[in-house]
Amino acid sequence: MTGHVFISYCHAEPDSAYVDRLTRVLEAHGISVWYDRDIAHGQRWASAIKDKIDTASAVVVVMTPAAEASDWVRREIDQAELRALPIFPVLLSGERFFALAHIQFEDVSTGRMPSEDFIEKLASHISIYPEELIRRHQAAIPLIRSGGPAEACRILVGVVAARTRLFGSDSVDTVTARHDLATAIRELGQYDEAAKILADVAEARARVLGAVHPDTLLSRFEAVCAMGSASGWVRVVPLLTEIVSAHAQALGPDHPATLRSRAVLADASSRRHPAQSVDELRKIMAIQKAILGADHADTLRSRRWLADAISEAGHDPEVLPMLNDIVTAQTRVLGSAHPDTVDTRHNLAMVIAGTGDYTHAIKLLREVIGQRAGSLAENHPSTIASRAALAVVVGQAGDWDKAIVGLKEAVTASHLALGPNHPMTLTVRQNLAVAYYNAGDADLALPQIRDVIADRMRILGPTHSETLHSRSELAALLVQEGSPDAVDELREVLRIQGNAHGWGDRRTLRTGYALGTLLANGDVREEAAEILGNVYAWQARLLGPEHPEALETGFSIAVNSAIKGDLHHARTMLKQVFAAQQRVLGPSHAATVRSQTFWAKLR
Repeated sequence: MTGHVFISYCHAEPDSAYVDRLTRVLEAHGISVWYDRDIAHGQRWASAIKDKIDTASAVVVVMTPAAEASDWVRREIDQAELRALPIFPVLLSGERFFALAHIQFEDVSTGRMPSEDFIEKLASHISIYPEELIRRHQAAIPLIRSGGPAEACRILVGVVAARTRLFGSDSVDTVTARHDLATAIRELGQYDEAAKILADVAEARARVLGAVHPDTLLSRFEAVCAMGSASGWVRVVPLLTEIVSAHAQALGPDHPATLRSRAVLADASSRRHPAQSVDELRKIMAIQKAILGADHADTLRSRRWLADAISEAGHDPEVLPMLNDIVTAQTRVLGSAHPDTVDTRHNLAMVIAGTGDYTHAIKLLREVIGQRAGSLAENHPSTIASRAALAVVVGQAGDWDKAIVGLKEAVTASHLALGPNHPMTLTVRQNLAVAYYNAGDADLALPQIRDVIADRMRILGPTHSETLHSRSELAALLVQEGSPDAVDELREVLRIQGNAHGWGDRRTLRTGYALGTLLANGDVREEAAEILGNVYAWQARLLGPEHPEALETGFSIAVNSAIKGDLHHARTMLKQVFAAQQRVLGPSHAATVRSQTFWAKLR
């Protein structure tokens, strides 16, 4: 016996639909099911039916009038009786079969599933061999990251149930299957559920294997990663820091698992401390290349995160060729449809959009959406994120009305898939508000972005970077509206950012630049000079004095100084900025030409 249940039924509806549902329930209890869904009629079909009955552990007969009139159902029952197999009738409609009157049946006439008692009795007749469970488990693993997480979940739910029944919930094999099931659930975008299962698995492994066993540490790490996906990566940085320390102590600083957790920590920290993340990821990559090789999946993933951190640090010209190279390597090593390759292509599309090549970015994002929808699902968070990104780029290309339609769909999808409080749902709502503003509907946009701010304050707190980012976005819109409230809003945001995150945070510097230029335009020259000077000093320290953002701030300082009457300072700063712009941006760049024009006026 192979340990499966054979289901005998009539192919007509509603019998067939009921059997599909029944199969999913039985498999969720660890019972392997076979029925004739995937074979063609004919001699081969008849032979397959006989073979699957002969090798079954039990037969379930779905009783309906159509099934009782079916010659094939009658033959299947005869074959089961010939092999002395236990038969479990379920009555879906009509009356019980006369031929099975001697066997107690389960009444499912309302379309409900069989009772737990029925399923337990059925399971007690199933001969499930450990080797068969190993085969099913191994078959599910490659599906998790290669476009089949839903099928992997279906298989692993059954494996977990069967191993729990056979070996107990804390057996090593059961816990391993639960860990892999949670990984598949995470790939489906069900992050909260995955995090809960992984945390339970980590506790079970700590009891059975010990707190510092590599498998225990792996489950802890994956649980935190699922939490990061569920609630935002900045919030799990302290937990990741603990795991990196545990990995280093238990496995050593250069172990692949330690390097992997260090890379995830660096990526999670990149929004707050991009320059430090760039340095850390370069160090990690050097070790990974030496130990694992340049083409290892972990090394390639670290390269992508390094590109993201470099972009966050503002060194944008480096990023585009890096991402192109990574996509080429991942396609060669992992394949074009691998989730890591698709993730990098998404990031590449956004960088391309940042260069103003919207046509190319839109084409690439549409390809990414097709791949994600096909391999994950239409409602997977990654698919939704790409749809939202596409809508934003369509708006940047000039069609904000179309962007609004796409962002409204993305808000609804994210709300259903992740919930109203998930960071991605809030981000897409903010993007929708900005789209309304760009489409000319300020009356709708400003209340919506204020609602996002209120929700982020409630969920994340008033000092969280995402809350402050939303307030900065509101201030930017108020500036465009010419509202006197813009200065007060920016002052308050800058005060909170400075206290909570310091001037070394890039978002603090952007807020400071926005406030400084706004004050300068409003003839509040002394305060503007102080703020812009502070921003420039920090930009030069963090990004380098020739970074485009530092050069833009330097130009604003020069203009403000000239209007104040400090021509010496204005000429000194502008001369320095102009020379750097010629080297970094080129003589024909708009910023360089603008500085040249202003230099002519100062001379």
